[in-house]
Amino acid sequence: MSKRRSRVQQATRDEIKAVARALMSEHGTAGISIRAIAREMDITAPALYHYYANMDALITDLLVDGFNASADAMQAAYEQPGTPAEKVRAIFLAYRQWALAHKSEFELLYGNPIPGYEAPKDVTIPAASRTQVILSQAIGALMMATKKPVMPVWTNVPPKVTETLTHILEEGGYPAEFMQAAYMASLFWAQGHGIIMLELHGHLTPTLGDMDAAYGQFIDSVLVQLGA
Repeated sequence: MSKRRSRVQQATRDEIKAVARALMSEHGTAGISIRAIAREMDITAPALYHYYANMDALITDLLVDGFNASADAMQAAYEQPGTPAEKVRAIFLAYRQWALAHKSEFELLYGNPIPGYEAPKDVTIPAASRTQVILSQAIGALMMATKKPVMPVWTNVPPKVTETLTHILEEGGYPAEFMQAAYMASLFWAQGHGIIMLELHGHLTPTLGDMDAAYGQFIDSVLVQLGA
């Protein structure tokens, strides 16, 4: 394939994904289909199969793009000047800001399942895991900087969790000392993620009112547990 043809093909794939995102934004994840995308692009549905073998291939591409975009926002926040504690805060804030700004994409990544679709783990996991890797690195750096013992509840990683994390760390080439940071990062991320999902679905704002302040206090609690 010539370079020019390759560029044209990639540009068309990008357009297809942009239309799919627009449809998701308007109709939710149920709103994307080959037929709907073709109609918006004013082309025939079969023409789309020149760029994506099937709907599953398109969804996988959207997932990888979404996971990477969210992680890129977190990485950019992490790379800004600041203390280790400020960097951890910035990462949590960036994760929420991206979710609020890209609600339909966030729903595709973590929310509404698409009937019949099963993500190919070898393709999606490397992109999906970046979120926890970035947060683990930031938490590890903060723990090294404070040199304070963490709360006792965090010192004993359950045996099965230890086994799983050991395998993941070995595969990623991370030192064993990274385990506690990875464990804490996973659970803190889960807490923050839960808050965001409830916020996106309108379940927390009626009770808490100021979600910026509430989420900020959640981050404060994380930093306290990390000895910051």
